Amino acid sequence: MVTGGNKGQGLALCQRILQEHEDAYVFMCARDVLKGEAAQENMPSSQRSRCQVVQLDVTNIQSVQNAAQSVQKKLVELKCDDNSLFGVVSNAGILWGYSLEEQFQVNARGVRNFLDAFLPLLSPTYGRAIVVSSGLGPLMHSYASAENQAIMNKDDLKWSDLEQLIETCLKVDAEQGGPEGFEAIGFPGGPFAETAPDFHMYGLAKMMADAYMVTLGKNEAHSNMLINSVDPGLVYTDLILKMPRYEGKSMEESGAQSPHQGVEAAMRVLFSDDVEGSGHFYAMNKDKTRLLKSTIDVKPSED
Repeated sequence: MVTGGNKGQGLALCQRILQEHEDAYVFMCARDVLKGEAAQENMPSSQRSRCQVVQLDVTNIQSVQNAAQSVQKKLVELKCDDNSLFGVVSNAGILWGYSLEEQFQVNARGVRNFLDAFLPLLSPTYGRAIVVSSGLGPLMHSYASAENQAIMNKDDLKWSDLEQLIETCLKVDAEQGGPEGFEAIGFPGGPFAETAPDFHMYGLAKMMADAYMVTLGKNEAHSNMLINSVDPGLVYTDLILKMPRYEGKSMEESGAQSPHQGVEAAMRVLFSDDVEGSGHFYAMNKDKTRLLKSTIDVKPSED
């Protein structure tokens, strides 16, 4: 199951799963069902028959619950093992030109809404869950104060702890704004604070989502699942085309990967036998030949 599946990386992931795994059935999630159905219609018939569009807005609890009920019913009809999903991918996200409130709502709270609803439908013996994150998540984590890092790294971290940090950030943003406010509460943005505040806010939201991913991986109920984050790197989608640096540029001019290339890390974490355990942060190496593994507070390195 892939959120944000009707375009960009989400669509590329759905297509690659269907192309490379002939026994797979994919739930393509879209906020707008018509856009999802249009994307599905462009698939080859052999793939289209193994793909179902599901209306899902990760920021809307009722939408998430309705989607979970719909998928659960379909799993029974398909006679899947234990009536369960093999994998769920939290891909839906926003990047440039949004407020901090919107960033947290989609990229952090939305991730939590989705995973809380769909992990119960994941196979308890071999299920895999992925949070599509960003290298800015670990970067913002590394910039954070020692006190905030200690909170996010707690063994008994709960969503309520992260929600408190989110609310603190939102309060400072509303009352003071600017890099000085975030610096004062221990969430500086390093070089992005003034030059690219959108990256700062985006990184904070991804950082929270990664931290929550780790808590889910530590849950004994998920002990046999593999729950991890992946960083796709720079991918040529409408998300980056909203950025002044890339606006109007071709993929070649931007230096970005195609969406099909960008989902390589997600494909490997979903299907590779080399992935062990939960709570890790993955990315592809520079020549795109192997996975690099790290923790959520350090970007993966080939060193």
